[in-house]
Amino acid sequence: MGAVMITLCVLLSLTASTVVGQVCTKKSSCSCTTADSNKVINLSSLGKKDGTPRFTNVAGSDGSQVSYNPCYSFTGTFNGGLACEKVAGCVVTSFGDEFSLGTQDSATFTTDSGSTAIRYGYSGEHGMLVRLVCNPDAHEPTLTNGGDNGNNQYYLTLTSRCCCAGMCKTPEKEGVSDHVGIPGLILLLLLIFGFATYFIAGVLYNKYRRGATGLEVIPNLAFWQDFPNLVKEGALFTIEPCRKGYKKLKGEDEQYDDNSRIVQPDQPPAYNYGT
Repeated sequence: MGAVMITLCVLLSLTASTVVGQVCTKKSSCSCTTADSNKVINLSSLGKKDGTPRFTNVAGSDGSQVSYNPCYSFTGTFNGGLACEKVAGCVVTSFGDEFSLGTQDSATFTTDSGSTAIRYGYSGEHGMLVRLVCNPDAHEPTLTNGGDNGNNQYYLTLTSRCCCAGMCKTPEKEGVSDHVGIPGLILLLLLIFGFATYFIAGVLYNKYRRGATGLEVIPNLAFWQDFPNLVKEGALFTIEPCRKGYKKLKGEDEQYDDNSRIVQPDQPPAYNYGT
């Protein structure tokens, strides 16, 4: 019995460590899909798109000042340096030196203390780890700077409702459009292609099989010549009930004779006595 209990404890501990260690699958530099719920953590609404950072000169306990922008690159000179061009993060150290903390392209998703985190920067360079703290009530995001861990790696904590899986669903990729209009565009292209096929095939058939010339090569010519009138009649048919309703509201009911022709108010109805 004791052996069974020990085995169960080991299995439970391994399962727990696996769940805690699950890495969110990257979709873009600021979004990932969680392994447990298959929902997306999406930080795109937190980033600024005007080339400036969302968080500027956030002070750390080590005297450093970090600027950070999720999703979108920024360029800035925070201490007269030129190191921070098209970056995700930038630091001014306590000595006044300025360094890039990584680009958006360098972002990778990992875990830190059971939470999803984003690591920026490449090996041997200055970088940062941004721990994502989920708070559904944090509509205004906050960033704290934990300073340098001793290896030129800065530890930041971002708290926001957008750090919760499935809470923020705006488009997350820079330069990638929403796909909402794709089905309509496909339908429109199919309609255009279908009409072009019908027209070209009709012209070729009329010209080479029926020997038509001039306008006669157009398929269903009579229909297309009468098409403007059909559109006009359809429009009049559609607006006629609205026109009648408007006149009723104004107390100007129209009268009709036996042939459904409108009779002017100052004229007696006309009757059809036959021939």
